[in-house]
Amino acid sequence: MLSPTQTFRHDLTVPPPSVPMPPVHVTQPVQAPYQAIETRRVQAIDFPAVSEWLFSRLVELYPTFERNSFLGKFRLWCDSTEFLFIRTDNAIGLAYVIFSPIHGRADVQDGFVFVRDEATADGQAIYAHFKRWAASQNVRDVLIHGLSDWDKVGIKEVFGDILKLDQWFWRHSR
Repeated sequence: MLSPTQTFRHDLTVPPPSVPMPPVHVTQPVQAPYQAIETRRVQAIDFPAVSEWLFSRLVELYPTFERNSFLGKFRLWCDSTEFLFIRTDNAIGLAYVIFSPIHGRADVQDGFVFVRDEATADGQAIYAHFKRWAASQNVRDVLIHGLSDWDKVGIKEVFGDILKLDQWFWRHSR
């Protein structure tokens, strides 16, 4: 029952007095710098923006790489679902699915990862995307070919422990 000095409040539009609550501190997990970099698929419309830089990098590694076939390869990498051709503002990378003729299991092989101006975080973002792509396809291994512009420490930061596989090959020279 209300005392004679108290009145019953019918006005529900007036909010009740607020009770101060202690601030809640939410800790966000610390992200590595490469995790904040957005990767996107390379499309045919990107050709003018990346073609000269990419072509010059490919010719450094493969001196017989020809400009005449470059546009066709670029379109194939962009349009085929067998390839993951992605980029950031300062890096570009290609990965593809390979199948072992012995055990029939699929693996993801990197073709290359090139970065501009020593932007190692962009290269790591490309490899992190390769890792997510491989996991989405249920493959067991990501094979790192080694045509990268940045060091092994960055790859280990993305993948954790990596295993080394010695591979022997013969190249026919013409």
